[in-house]
Amino acid sequence: MALTPYGSNWRNVRKLCHTYLLCASKVESFTQIRREELEMLVGYVRKSVMAQEVVDLTEKVREMTEKVIFRMLFGYKINYHKFDVKMLIEEASFFAGAFDISDFMPYLGALDLQGMRKRMGAFRKAMDEFLETIINDHESYTPKSRWELY
Repeated sequence: MALTPYGSNWRNVRKLCHTYLLCASKVESFTQIRREELEMLVGYVRKSVMAQEVVDLTEKVREMTEKVIFRMLFGYKINYHKFDVKMLIEEASFFAGAFDISDFMPYLGALDLQGMRKRMGAFRKAMDEFLETIINDHESYTPKSRWELY
């Protein structure tokens, strides 16, 4: 929706998001996921306080948010720790608004003056690996009971 130009298509996408993704019943259906992840975070902070350890709350809240989003998207916990999801999101946002001189002067594209081609290649490879892992996990996932899926 963020990248769609304003018009009838944007209005349709907005309507779909509001009706199916952001409606009260859908948001409420994920309450248990949010509660479980928050309880795990509070438990971690409690243990750290008892052990008098320093806790980076910003990082822990970001991790909790990622876990909640992944569980909401895929219906179960996935192992995403080997990927830097924050970096993937930041790179995707960067490329969405990046100015590449070769878009305006195609004859400079072969020179890759800004290093965009190399950076995009690395991003594409990392994103492909991330998505491939998600697909493989999803194909191999067998819930022990139907209650494991949210």
